[in-house]
Amino acid sequence: MRNKNTTIEYYDNNAISFVNSSIDADMHPMADLFLQYLPDQAKILDLGCGTGRDSLYFLQHGYESIPTDGSAEMCKIAAKLTGIPVRQLMFEDLAYDNEFDGVWACASLLHLGRQSIPCILKKVSSALKENGIAYLSFKYGNFEGTRNGRFFTDLSERDITFLCSKDTGLMLERYLITPDVRPGRDSEKWLNIFARKYSEDE
Repeated sequence: MRNKNTTIEYYDNNAISFVNSSIDADMHPMADLFLQYLPDQAKILDLGCGTGRDSLYFLQHGYESIPTDGSAEMCKIAAKLTGIPVRQLMFEDLAYDNEFDGVWACASLLHLGRQSIPCILKKVSSALKENGIAYLSFKYGNFEGTRNGRFFTDLSERDITFLCSKDTGLMLERYLITPDVRPGRDSEKWLNIFARKYSEDE
């Protein structure tokens, strides 16, 4: 897909500047909220791990984190930061089955086109164990297209039923709209969603 490849190319070519702009972003409050849903020593898929910042946090708190990213350069950076292997994986190649207690997709699935998101969320649901939790975050708004060299799909609370349904295999637990945690960007908002895997009897 052209948009996907352009975005991956952006991260491969701008890996260092991206690290510098995002490595210190304080996602700890959202990560801690995510961890509250998980059992001790849970296994987490960090889907689109970027710098590896969040995987490192999970590892430091006693969880097993499996980081993946579509960009070869980001995989190298994340592996160096975390000290563990990072799998280069495109979203459409996600093929885990009933393996993870949680899936952490922080500012990653927003690089998909809107029509592609439900299919990938079904793969996320399949990767989760029964009662597993997924965290998804998107820039808040209704824009879809290329911005600053990358493809984005922005979403709002109006899109929650599109993200969480029996079609995607995910059921809404809660959502929050929060300001961007990066310095100087607090006027930008994010949609944060916590969704649980549908059980077979629901």
